[in-house]
Amino acid sequence: MGMYLSAFYFVIIVFHEYYALYVYHYGQQPLLDKTYTYFVRSGLPTKGMMARVLLLGLLMGGIMIYRPIKKENIDRTKSVVGFTISLSILFISGLPYGTSLSGMYITLMLLTCSYLGLMTYGMRLFQFLDFMNLAEKDPFNDANETFKQTEERIDTPHSVNIPYAYTHKGKQRKGWINFVNLFRSLLVIGTPGSGKSFSVIEEIMAQFIDKKFAMVIYDFKFDTLTRKANGYLQEAKKKEGDNSEIPFPKLYRICFDDLRMTHKNNPMDPYRLTNQSDAIDTAATLMKNLNPEWIKRQDYFSRSAISYTGGCIWYLKKKSEETGNYICTPGHLTILTTVKIDILMEIMTKDVEVRQILVPFRDALEKEAMEQLSGQTSTVQISLSSMATKEIFYVMSGNDFSLDVNEPRYPKIVSLQNNPERKEVYSAPLGLYMNTILKQVNKPGKRPMALIIDEVPTLFIMLLRTIIDTGRENKIATILGLQSVGQLILDYGRELADVIYANCANVICGAAKGETARRLSELFGKIHQERISKNTSSSDVSTNWSTQMMELLPKSKIASMSTGHFAGLLADTFEHQIPEKKCYGQLLPDIEGKERA
Repeated sequence: MGMYLSAFYFVIIVFHEYYALYVYHYGQQPLLDKTYTYFVRSGLPTKGMMARVLLLGLLMGGIMIYRPIKKENIDRTKSVVGFTISLSILFISGLPYGTSLSGMYITLMLLTCSYLGLMTYGMRLFQFLDFMNLAEKDPFNDANETFKQTEERIDTPHSVNIPYAYTHKGKQRKGWINFVNLFRSLLVIGTPGSGKSFSVIEEIMAQFIDKKFAMVIYDFKFDTLTRKANGYLQEAKKKEGDNSEIPFPKLYRICFDDLRMTHKNNPMDPYRLTNQSDAIDTAATLMKNLNPEWIKRQDYFSRSAISYTGGCIWYLKKKSEETGNYICTPGHLTILTTVKIDILMEIMTKDVEVRQILVPFRDALEKEAMEQLSGQTSTVQISLSSMATKEIFYVMSGNDFSLDVNEPRYPKIVSLQNNPERKEVYSAPLGLYMNTILKQVNKPGKRPMALIIDEVPTLFIMLLRTIIDTGRENKIATILGLQSVGQLILDYGRELADVIYANCANVICGAAKGETARRLSELFGKIHQERISKNTSSSDVSTNWSTQMMELLPKSKIASMSTGHFAGLLADTFEHQIPEKKCYGQLLPDIEGKERA
C-alpha cells in the first residue's frame, strides 16, 4: 500500500509540474484542466523541494512496509553510493529551470530517474540493513561494557587529581580520577610497561610535593623516582618561592652505590632502641630481608636466629651507652657475630637484660649442645656477611639527618635507593630504614606525609600492615606499587598479602593477568547489559532485545589494556562524596610538567 501511495504522489508531482508540456503537445482538455486547478487550490505540496521531501518520505515508508526479502550478499558500497546519487538527483530536479522546453524535459527525466533509483537502491539498503553483523561491529562487546564516570574535578587540600579519557556510548569523554582520600592507602598494580610509575606514581609525587607533603620514597630502580622528585621539588619552589610560612621539604638520599650523593644515617642508633622489643624488631627486619623464606616460615630455627641477633644488638646498645663509644651500628653487629659463640655468650650473658633475650642459647651452651648452637649462629653470620661492604658500613655509620620525616618545622623527602642487581644485599638495610622511619612518623600532630613504595614485594616491611591500618589517623598516605597480586602473595605470604589487598581502599590497575585480573573484575561487579539476538529467514529478520547481568570489566579486557590505560576503584570522604567510584580509561598525565622536572 505504501509503495502505491508513493507512486501515486509521484504521478501527481509529474502532472502538476509538467502539465504545460502536455498542453503544448496535445492542447487543453477540460477534465485535465479541472484536475490541475483542483491540485493548485488544494494546498498540497506538488511542486519544488517540499514536494520532493514528502515524496522521499512516502517512498521510504513504503519500502519499510513492503519489507523486501533479506539478502546478505548485496554489495553494500554500490547500494549506498547509488542511493546517495539518486537522492542528489531528486533535489537537483527541483531547482528552478525557467520556462524553456529543454529545461522541462531535462528535469522531468531527472525526476523520473531519481524516483526509480531511490526505489531500487532504497530496497537494497533495507535488504542488508538488518544483516549488520554485531560480531563485526562490536566483537568484544565494548559498547555494553561502558558506563558514565566522574567528570567533575574534586579539589581538596590533600587530593590528587589525574585527568583521563574514557568512552561512553561510543563517544570519547573527559573525566577526572579524584584521589580525595589517599590516607586510606592506594594499590597501583600493573605488569612491567603498563605505565604505573609514569602515569600514576609520578603524578601523585608531583601533586603532593606541590602541597608540601613530607615523603618517603622507596626507589627500586636506583634513582629513577628520586630524580623526578627532586625535579618536582625544584619546580614547585620556582613557582611559589621558598619564603612562605610553610616550608618545602628537604631532600635526603640513602644510596649505597654512589657515595657522592648519599647522606649517612644509622637506623640502629642506640638512642632509638628504647627497649628489648626494638632490638628484636630490628633483628627480625634484617634477617627476614636477608632470608625471605622466613617471612612465611615461623619455626624455632628462624625465631632463635632472630633472638640471637636481637641479643647482639641490645648488647651493642648497652655498651655504647656505657662506654660513650658509637658502636651500635650494622657494621659493629656484623663483626660481633663473628666472635666464637662460647666466648661471646660468656661475655654477653653477664648483662641481665641481654641474658633474658639469650636464655635458649645459654641453656644450650650449658648442655654443651654446640652443634645446635653452631647451626643457628652460622646462619646469622652468613646472612649478615652479605651486608659486609664498606659502602653499607659507611652510610649506616652516622647521622646526617633525623628520621622523623614529617616533623612539621623540618619536613623531609627521604629517598631509599635500591639496585635491581643487588637487591638481595640492599633490601635488608633499606628494610631496616623503612621500619625505623615508620615507627617515627606514625604519630599525631605531624605534617601530612606520603609513603611511596614502588615494587613493594622486593622489600619486607614489618610495619607495613600497621601503617596501612592506622596511618590515615595521622595523615599518612601509603602508595604501594606492584606488578601483580600473585607477586605480593609469593613474597609476603597469602595471609598478609590478602590483608594488605583488602585494607587498601583505593585500587588502580593497568594491564594484569591471573588472580589480579580476577580480583579487579570482581571489584567492578556486574551491570545490566543489553543483549540483541537476530534470527534470519528467507523473507525476514526477527530481532529480540533483552538485558542480562554481566561483568562490567571482564578479565580478558584487563589483560589486554594498552599502556597508560587503567581501571580502578576510589575511596571518598564524608565531605567529598564521589558518586561513581569506578573509573576505566586512558590516563592523561601532565607531560609538560614531567619535561620541566
